[in-house]
Amino acid sequence: MTFANNAPLESHPPIPDPNEAQRRATTPQKDIWVAASAGSGKTKVLTDRVLRLMLPDPKGQWEGAEPHKILCITFTKAAAALMAIRIQNKLGEWTTMSEEALHEDIRNLVNADPTPEMLQAARQLFSKVLDTPGGLSIMTIHSFCQSTLARFPLESGLTPGFKVLDEVQSAELMSKTLLSLITDLEKGNLKELEAPFDRLALLMDFDQLRTTLAQLLDKMEDLERLTKKYGTGARLEENLRTILSVESKLTPEEYIRDFIAKRPIGALKDAALKIADTNKTNGKLAESLLSWLSLNENDRITHINLFLEVFLKKDLADARKLTGKIEQNFPDIADLFMSESKEIFHFLEQQASMIQCEQTADLIDIAQEGLIRYRSGKRRLNALDFSDMILKTRQLLEHSGQEWVHFKLDEGIDHILVDEAQDTNPHQWQIIRHLSAEFLSGWGRENHAPRSIFVVGDKKQSIFSFHGADPESFAHMKNYFEQKSQEAGRSFEPVNLQTSFRTSPPVLKLVDTVFKNPELALGLGIERSENLEHFSFHHQDSGLIELWGLDIQNNKNSDKRADQTLTEHKWKLPFLESSNDQALSNNPDSSLANKIALKISSMVHNGELLKRENRPIRPKDIIILVRTRTGGLVHELIRQLKLNNIEVSGIDRMTLNDQIAIQDCLALARFVRLPQDDLSLACVLKSPFIRISEDDLMNWSIKRKTDQSLWESMQAQAPKPILDWLTKAIANAQHLSPFNFFDSILTCACPYDQEGSSRRAFSTLLGTDCLDPLDEFLSYCLQSEQNGILSLEDLVTSLEKSNITIKRELEATEKEGGDQVRIMTVHASKGLEAPIVFIPDTMSKPGAQKIDKLLWITDTDNTKIPLWSASSKIRSPQYQQARTKEIEKAYQEYLRLLYVALTRARERLYICGKSPKSELKESDTPVWYQLIESAFNTMKIGTQGDALRTWETQQKRSIGPIHRNGQSTEATSIPAYLFCASDTEEQDRRFIRPSLIGRGDPAISPLEQAENFRFERGILTHKLFEFLPDILPERRESAAYRFLEKNGSTLPEKTRAEIAKEVLNVMNSSDFAKVFGKDSLAEVSVTGEIAQGKILSGQIDRLVVLEDRILIVDFKTNRPSPLSAEQIPEEYKNQLRAYKSAISKIYTDKPIHCALLWTDRAHLMPVEI
Repeated sequence: MTFANNAPLESHPPIPDPNEAQRRATTPQKDIWVAASAGSGKTKVLTDRVLRLMLPDPKGQWEGAEPHKILCITFTKAAAALMAIRIQNKLGEWTTMSEEALHEDIRNLVNADPTPEMLQAARQLFSKVLDTPGGLSIMTIHSFCQSTLARFPLESGLTPGFKVLDEVQSAELMSKTLLSLITDLEKGNLKELEAPFDRLALLMDFDQLRTTLAQLLDKMEDLERLTKKYGTGARLEENLRTILSVESKLTPEEYIRDFIAKRPIGALKDAALKIADTNKTNGKLAESLLSWLSLNENDRITHINLFLEVFLKKDLADARKLTGKIEQNFPDIADLFMSESKEIFHFLEQQASMIQCEQTADLIDIAQEGLIRYRSGKRRLNALDFSDMILKTRQLLEHSGQEWVHFKLDEGIDHILVDEAQDTNPHQWQIIRHLSAEFLSGWGRENHAPRSIFVVGDKKQSIFSFHGADPESFAHMKNYFEQKSQEAGRSFEPVNLQTSFRTSPPVLKLVDTVFKNPELALGLGIERSENLEHFSFHHQDSGLIELWGLDIQNNKNSDKRADQTLTEHKWKLPFLESSNDQALSNNPDSSLANKIALKISSMVHNGELLKRENRPIRPKDIIILVRTRTGGLVHELIRQLKLNNIEVSGIDRMTLNDQIAIQDCLALARFVRLPQDDLSLACVLKSPFIRISEDDLMNWSIKRKTDQSLWESMQAQAPKPILDWLTKAIANAQHLSPFNFFDSILTCACPYDQEGSSRRAFSTLLGTDCLDPLDEFLSYCLQSEQNGILSLEDLVTSLEKSNITIKRELEATEKEGGDQVRIMTVHASKGLEAPIVFIPDTMSKPGAQKIDKLLWITDTDNTKIPLWSASSKIRSPQYQQARTKEIEKAYQEYLRLLYVALTRARERLYICGKSPKSELKESDTPVWYQLIESAFNTMKIGTQGDALRTWETQQKRSIGPIHRNGQSTEATSIPAYLFCASDTEEQDRRFIRPSLIGRGDPAISPLEQAENFRFERGILTHKLFEFLPDILPERRESAAYRFLEKNGSTLPEKTRAEIAKEVLNVMNSSDFAKVFGKDSLAEVSVTGEIAQGKILSGQIDRLVVLEDRILIVDFKTNRPSPLSAEQIPEEYKNQLRAYKSAISKIYTDKPIHCALLWTDRAHLMPVEI
């Protein structure tokens, strides 16, 4: 249902002048705090402010700031590079502009007529910045810390020449540290930690322990402060008990025994006997209670749950109530049960707190040892990780006695600009506070030049809590800078940027409607007194929002409606494996991915236009946003897009260890280093490298002797190509580096693909999806060599110890001209945009199951204290409170992620989703799809239950001519060379199609245009002949029918059956064994010069290269086919003659024969040329 001119967007509210707000934000003499909504020109404001800071004051009150005295802190290196390029480009333009153009540009920037001094300074800024050592200081906070520490190493307590570990190197060092620690614990080498380790070993496995320790060590500063204040071991546990209000000093085991000993056994027994006969429910409770009371003391401890469940429900969260008239007839029993319930609740709370104190103390004790070892490892390397740089810089700035450092920094910084402030964590804010403290206090160098702090961010887009970012810190720092600025007598101004230069009106209207609910707006940081409202700069341009119905994969009617909208492009690649149609219809991931791929295919292949830009849609115009990279949806999206001939960049991050192709490569590495490793060899044999059958693997394994390895057994049984390939791999592993080894393995032939390469084998058997991981794996091998990993053993160990995650810069790919659909997480899309955005992952719950087991609370003086829970039953009240708060914060970030996702779209936004595994309950917090669907209902777009609900506004602004492939169709002047005489020889050299040789310019009959079955028949037949020879004979028939069903759906079923029969008759005939044998090549492209200077460009259907001759075969599907060579059309002979002429220049020593294969009667007809 489409509403092209819906009322809510027809009456546009007055749009605030965005230029006025941007000019206020760039005023040099003011401290500015900018709240910049998505797409509101944040980067332009930053750029303009830097430019204005470097220009003199129009009133002549101060000279422009020196480039080196401006510090701009960005969140990512990409953002820093983008800003630096924009400034450099603008300064470059100023050097060459005409006087009038420069005057106008500066006037627009400063909102005043520029003075001659300003114009002269503007022209000189480009060279001035170039002459500044290091250029403009536009960098990430980590880069700033690194340069500061390198400048003051001794004052920081560092050794000069330290190096910085990147994320991968830090993860590897941490993994090695924890592995050595846990290994020593298992061997009993650390006696003082033996008891804590033994207790924890009962609660978690190796990987869980390593992960939990890594989480603790990620907050090293907090951990160190905790142990310094509260100690370790027994002292730490005692302090934790005080913090968690544990009343008893008994151990958890002693506390249970004490609790049971204090139970009023006699009263309980009397009560059980009295209520036993009151009714059936009470009778069961009485029976359980009497059963427990009959046990001895030790058994009562063992079966304490039997006692607890008499008074509490099975989840132990609510008290039971005795049924019937117990309160009236037995008030003393009712009071007893109520009293026992309260005692039990108190007991469970105390017991949980005791156990949690013990387990947390055990974990901290082991983590403390890990911290010591990790720091020792960094000292050996003379290295710092990212956390160290923040910590060391902060300590350098805040410790007394470092006045020299402050003096030198104060002399070098006049202006501080902070980008993406909402993603800055509290530790980083401390550094910015120290840097700005001098001139915010009013002290420091006194002159007329302004000194300023500029912060830009958007609390609605704070989505990096896992980096420590906190919207509360963002709000707190705004208040801090405002207060300090006012105390110093400075001018502080908050500026709101609400006009989007990116997003179309329908999308912004949807965003405002979704978050119109004050409770949801609070999740974005919008107070109840504030009003969330966006304005679109493109209010006269078209826009579209579309909501797809859920469960369309299981609803036949929905499928029909969707198929009408999602027009399928005709051509698909064949499925070589068994049919998966039923799985597609039953798998929500596959079904949803298929519909998205078909929609994108329709856009791209049908030449659909982006109306705002008036050009055809390209794959690079599309981003698909997901919440997580794991799960089947991402892989299905990549697969379905590739099946529909849509270029796709793949996911933005991948964990190498999780990729099947990489696991096969690592199995090969293990085998070549230890050929006796039977399991690794078996994996290699089953991998795309070799791909033997289950029967062969079974036979080689069973027939070996007792003490014989699989490799030794294969020597007498395996085919020679397999043995030779594996033997060569073993030899190469002895002297090649990891990169050279795998590069040679993947680029050379393997037993499965003896005429191609292992890379092609992987692509054939696993699909082209595996090529990206293989490329990233080779890049990792090369990088690892630079980091000192020079052997296959070290490489395998490195990958096994840590989950190496590879980050792929999809933004860079798009900017470099790549034409691919981008699939990325919402987090990775931050700062990016695209004309078209799909959001398919809208039904994922933000549930409590994603909350870490390790939570942090704070004591009275703000010391952070970790609490760890092994299970949901062991949660102290303080832990439960912290968890509830974390769940609330997680949902708020879930809402902010939705805001970021919605605002990535420039023109079109498509919302879809797969039905959840379990139905959503009314008590559940709303998921994205529900929130968006509610907004559609509020906006009265379609009706609830529609499979497709669309709102599109029309293009009102006049735009230029349609652009095709980036070229305008607007008329251009005729180049002069067209009127010049060209070289006659060159004029005759033109590319021709072989089938048109000897014919004039083709004219297509109207009848031929209407009836095109014979063309589709020919295309499908040729395609079958191309790929069927590579499939096992017993599987060809099913593969052919599946291919025709998928790609020949426009043909009648009878016609498809005829095509399959013709092709299979040819394939199964022994007469054509050589045509499709191992010496033949399919679809051979040929280009060459033939008679009369003509250039041939064609494709030979089958080229057979035998020892004594060459055979050129062309497939023909004419019906009926000629019965003799005399009846062959002349153009067919010309076509073969051209092929023979071109091929004869390659094979000069062999006779060349030509033939036509008529498919309708499986006849190979020689043709004399």
